[in-house]
Amino acid sequence: MTDLHTHILPGMDDGSRNVGESKRLIAMEQEQGVTDIVLTPHYYRWYEEPESFFIRRGASWDKLRGQIGGGGPAFHLGAEVAWFPSLAGFPALEKLCIGHSGQFLLELPFERWNSKLMDKLYGLTCSTGLTPVIAHVERYIGIQRKELIDELVDLGLPLQMNADSLLKMGQRGKCLKLLRRGRWYLASDCHRFDSRPPRMAEALQYLRGRAGDIEPLTD
Repeated sequence: MTDLHTHILPGMDDGSRNVGESKRLIAMEQEQGVTDIVLTPHYYRWYEEPESFFIRRGASWDKLRGQIGGGGPAFHLGAEVAWFPSLAGFPALEKLCIGHSGQFLLELPFERWNSKLMDKLYGLTCSTGLTPVIAHVERYIGIQRKELIDELVDLGLPLQMNADSLLKMGQRGKCLKLLRRGRWYLASDCHRFDSRPPRMAEALQYLRGRAGDIEPLTD
């Protein structure tokens, strides 16, 4: 099982604070059956040049892998890329992809979407040859207009849902409706062991108990 969205790299963003916490999160993931962990620290174009980000990410990864032994999950470097209008022409975009997959995790803005954003999303893959995986789509319910969320799902891009969203009573019904359309990845979006920990196993168990519901991809 792959966890496509994590903030486990220490000291990179609002996720893990240190190597010890990262190791604890990795142990939690492994206990839940996760075999592959994608490391996706936040990348904000308006905040940091890509070269600086890659240096920080590399140093954090070197620090972490020096403290973890073999026999655990496999790790893959990536990023959670925050949307910006000139994304399609960004020279460093391929380096922000998950390994050599040609896919990158994309966080859309929480400001109001419009048809121009959908048009740019539609053309992004054609112009770059890369595929955005849209992060935590369920978080936009109630913020964005329903017709634009429907349009996003209908674009055919891979979509990602947070595991803990399925475990919250006020959200699970809306999440299940979303899962019946499109191609979905379930991921933890874990940050810290005491705040937003990984809950992959719990979410999968819940889904398997829902007869007739579509189970999202975890591999």
